Amino acid sequence: MTYKKTIFIYLYLIPGIVVLLSNFTLQSQTTCLKGKVMEIGSLEAIAFANVIIMENNKMLNAATTDINGNYMIKFKSAALVDIKVSFIGYETVIIKDVKIINGDTTIQNLQLKPQTLTLACFEVVDYKASMISKDLCYSTVTIKGTNINRVEKEIITENKKNVNFDIDKPGQLTASMLNDFSKWELWQDIKKNELKQFQDVWKISPQLRYAVQVRGNKDMAVVDAVVYLKNAEGITLWSARTDNTGKAELWLNLFEDSKIQNMHLAVVYENKTYTYENPGLFKKGINALKIPVDCNIPDQIDIAFVVDATSSMNDEIAFLQSDIVDIIKNTKSSFPGNSIQLGSVFYRCYGNSYVTKTSALSSNTEKTIDFIKNQSSGEGGDEVVEEAFRVALDSLHWSSSARSRLLFFIMDEQPLTNDDIIKKMQIYVQKAAEKGIKMIPVIASAESYNHASSMEYLMRCIALASNGTYVFLTDHSNIGDKHAKPTTDQYDVELLNSLVKKIIYQFSYVPPCDAKIKSDEISDTTYVTNHSVIAHVVIDTNRKIPENTTKINLKVFPSDKTPDTIVKENITNTLNQTYHTEKKEKHNIKKKEIKFYPNPTSGKITVEIEGKLNEIFITDISGKLIAKYNAANDSHLEIDLSNYSSGIYFLKFFDHLQWFSGKIILNH
Repeated sequence: MTYKKTIFIYLYLIPGIVVLLSNFTLQSQTTCLKGKVMEIGSLEAIAFANVIIMENNKMLNAATTDINGNYMIKFKSAALVDIKVSFIGYETVIIKDVKIINGDTTIQNLQLKPQTLTLACFEVVDYKASMISKDLCYSTVTIKGTNINRVEKEIITENKKNVNFDIDKPGQLTASMLNDFSKWELWQDIKKNELKQFQDVWKISPQLRYAVQVRGNKDMAVVDAVVYLKNAEGITLWSARTDNTGKAELWLNLFEDSKIQNMHLAVVYENKTYTYENPGLFKKGINALKIPVDCNIPDQIDIAFVVDATSSMNDEIAFLQSDIVDIIKNTKSSFPGNSIQLGSVFYRCYGNSYVTKTSALSSNTEKTIDFIKNQSSGEGGDEVVEEAFRVALDSLHWSSSARSRLLFFIMDEQPLTNDDIIKKMQIYVQKAAEKGIKMIPVIASAESYNHASSMEYLMRCIALASNGTYVFLTDHSNIGDKHAKPTTDQYDVELLNSLVKKIIYQFSYVPPCDAKIKSDEISDTTYVTNHSVIAHVVIDTNRKIPENTTKINLKVFPSDKTPDTIVKENITNTLNQTYHTEKKEKHNIKKKEIKFYPNPTSGKITVEIEGKLNEIFITDISGKLIAKYNAANDSHLEIDLSNYSSGIYFLKFFDHLQWFSGKIILNH
């Protein structure tokens, strides 16, 4: 931006008399770097290329080229920097020691060499949303910048011509979820590579993870127990609360590095403390405690929505409001026997007409709905993300006892990266974990590529630290500005409305204490598997999760009570997938089938495999990976779930660019 200053020059011709000589405009000079990114040979512009500025091997700034391949980055003063330029389908280029001259514009054009990659951009599996036109969806194999630019512009232009959006109608925005707990090794791999640069920016690193599971008599999950990670001196290093599955996540050195010490876990429930000595990091297994307490599940469910209400959200806020209102109405009907409180916070910037507006958690659904409907977007500046976090944690009046506390944080801009704000964010993340509040960021379109990646790293860390999950909007709805793709291997796209409903159910469902889950519940009655996938996006097919099986390290606290003997009904479930080869030849059909039984089970299940599969996964209802089995050379597996709490689990396998899952009922 060019700033103009008007200077008034006065000349004292006669003592005591001031004569206005003239006023004129001076244009201040800007220190900046700009140029164009092109393809070698053709000199065709490369749109949306990533231009990263490095100083002393640390990222200083970044930009994304526009549709014509142009970029510009401003500097406060002279500098000596390295320029790194990258884009899918091209070899990365690094230009060393580029001089930025104070008060001048430095021109640096760059040329990238095409690189052959075999990556599937996306494959549309099913079409359930009215705004998705089958004829306008594309699947590509070899990616070049020229093809991407043309295809994306054609899809967006053509769809917007044919779609009439109704802002009062819920279920139009599209989104996906990255649950880093479901593929932990992949998060570790990503964190060490693409996102590593932002670890130093935010001073947060969820790496040393302690997974804890607590269950009571009859192996029911112990919900909302307080769990402490303490050192040898008894100082608490991290604390959290068990969720609806009886699990808690604790972290060592989340904000700063130090040596691993002799530590122990302390679980506090009903005013009694249970100690687990020398717990192991997640790579050594899940730390499980079985304590002599009866099932006592809180009925309370707290859900809050925090929404960025600045002008940058103009393109999506009305659609988000429609979805939130519909989700609130649905949540009441999904848990008829529970007490549900709903609340909301809208936020802007310091100096705007308001900083935050709050509707505290309340069982009065209409009150929350009216509050959300009456809000609008506008104004702007440096968005007070950290203040919105503080208000949401301290001013909404979260329940002291609850089966779930969920905080959806809808935003499109990261907080400022000064030391004071970063420290505040650390404090609030730790407070969310202590209170048992799952942070669920919902990320809209960011203002730049660099901010998108930086915000992604921060928010995925926050989701991990608070035992939550990460949600992001996608371009498949054609609503709003362009959304950045996350750093991952692949993901499913679905409607945001159904995705959030599914998350609420996953994080709130608990089997009843006084009854076993019935056999007929095996046919889907939850949102967990009964949802429609709009598209499957493949980003990196070469990224692999290392082979390993999660162990469970169990400590049993004695009890005088004897578990009841349960008679199981043998039910065989079949999970199969049949598809044609890529040439769609009807005579060449591949079939893959999994049978698993008994179901319900008291712990052990037999898995029979027809066809070739590499891996089979077991997840809990929240999507958290609890076990993985190498099935490449097996047609018959025995899986033991007896050390896990009663509840709903899923047996999954991945094949042909999509996931297949079957529900397992575990009744102890």
